[in-house]
Amino acid sequence: MNIVKINNRVNLITEENKKFKTFTVSFYFHNELDEKTASEYSLLPYVLKAGSKGYPDMTAVSNALEALYGGMFDCSIRKKGEDQIVGLSFEFLSPSYAREKDYLENVWHFISDMLFNPLVEKDGFNSGYTEREKNNLIDYIDSLINDKKEYANHRCTEEMCKGDNYAVFEYGKKELVEKITPEILYNRYLEMIKKSRVDIFVMGNVDIKMLEAKIKELNLGDGNAIYPLCDMKKESGSVKEIKEAFDVNQGKISMGFTYRTDDRYALTVFNSVFGSGAHSKLFNNVREKLSLCYYAYSRVDSFKGIMKVNSGVEFENFKKAYDEILVQLNSVCEGKITPEELEASKKSVINNLKSLNDSLFSYENYILNGLVKGEITDIDEYIEKINSVTKEDIMKVAKTVKLDTVYYLTGGAK
Repeated sequence: MNIVKINNRVNLITEENKKFKTFTVSFYFHNELDEKTASEYSLLPYVLKAGSKGYPDMTAVSNALEALYGGMFDCSIRKKGEDQIVGLSFEFLSPSYAREKDYLENVWHFISDMLFNPLVEKDGFNSGYTEREKNNLIDYIDSLINDKKEYANHRCTEEMCKGDNYAVFEYGKKELVEKITPEILYNRYLEMIKKSRVDIFVMGNVDIKMLEAKIKELNLGDGNAIYPLCDMKKESGSVKEIKEAFDVNQGKISMGFTYRTDDRYALTVFNSVFGSGAHSKLFNNVREKLSLCYYAYSRVDSFKGIMKVNSGVEFENFKKAYDEILVQLNSVCEGKITPEELEASKKSVINNLKSLNDSLFSYENYILNGLVKGEITDIDEYIEKINSVTKEDIMKVAKTVKLDTVYYLTGGAK
């Protein structure tokens, strides 16, 4: 992997890999997660994807991709700490398998037109596309309430980190989406293109030098844009409890914890032992042995220094499941980890790390995490570090984990 600093706000990350028959080109724009702008940034890539001046509608976009051997153009919104990342990603057949000599030139023409030659009317984006994508985004935001598992997880985050930008939903708010005009959105686009921190990836089976030259020709403006910073969640000293009632047959518990450790390798194995996977203590004890829940798993966000435990539970088992989750955490603190549990937990982490090499986009996301955190670790080195984690290392991490917030989604009238 090679990182070229194009200027003070733009990085180009490249890696040629001939084991793939495709290559990817991805642009990631980093923006401070803020309630005032989150809705605009989340809408923006979908309007860009709808059409450009050279490819003015979805039919033209689809036809162009089909002509490029079934290329792919996708967009994403990612939240890494308090960094709201607008992602625009492309995947194409490697030039090694294309018939046309100017194939790569045609690919680049499509990419550059879709990203930097948007369909503009007067001083704003195409009004029809903007309105359509606004409705799609509103439908998506409304649908969150129907996915009770993710809704409970989101509400726990909101309550746990109230007052922090981290609590903001990365797709924004319905009422703020409704207020976006084509002009407002276009101005947000211009600001992002000119001022945001940008990471550009070129990965896979392709002539890196040709695309590197094209990217440098974009003349992206210089500046001192940095990755948005995220403070670690502080211990509150008391446990906050929130209950919300819905007309549902199954309850949800989302438990938010803080932790403190500089050993991210031990943290990763701790999470695997405790609640990440079918080998974990939460799965095997709370779910399987005691049948206290339909699911139970832990999820760590190392950008914020928090861990969430999410569980689907019958209403009458709320207290039992809550208590048993804490019992399992305490068992890790006390070092009640069998050699088989430790081996299975490490193996699970290592298999996930190895699988990153099987997908260009997964590998990109791994590198992107490292860029935002300011530390990129080679996958083989990461695996070595995981293998060296001891039971004592895991216990040390577990003892820093403190319960902060508990969210209950209960039955009954709201």
